[in-house]
Amino acid sequence: MKAEPRRFSIGKQILFSIIVIGGLLVLAEGAIRVWALYFRTSYERYNAQTGRLELRPNIRYTSADGGEFRINAKGFVGPDFDDQPAAGVYRIIGLGDSCTFATGFWRMGYTSQLEQRLNNGRSGRRFEVINAGIEGYNSTFA
Repeated sequence: MKAEPRRFSIGKQILFSIIVIGGLLVLAEGAIRVWALYFRTSYERYNAQTGRLELRPNIRYTSADGGEFRINAKGFVGPDFDDQPAAGVYRIIGLGDSCTFATGFWRMGYTSQLEQRLNNGRSGRRFEVINAGIEGYNSTFA
């Protein structure tokens, strides 16, 4: 006489399936989070102490669509600048997400356009606009 294989009840089969699927979803979520924080772009890095993304200083990045941007020595998009503005120079800082960051064509972003327009004006004043935008930032990071 041959022993019949042991069969689990339908309830146990469903429970086991839910546990397996839940475990796979948790692993997928973890993998996506690791990728998004550490491997998504070469010009950003995740700072575990602050829980935020930061730009990597001294990088010139060219995107697949031919756009380019530069991250200066202080970790801001655009050209380098001194700690203190020169005498008579007004400094403006642009904060925000990808709209401020201007991925790809950063010279076309509003911070670059603002600086060009202010310095082309007839006021005789000089302005320096610093782009402090980082992709994905929002008001919860304030």
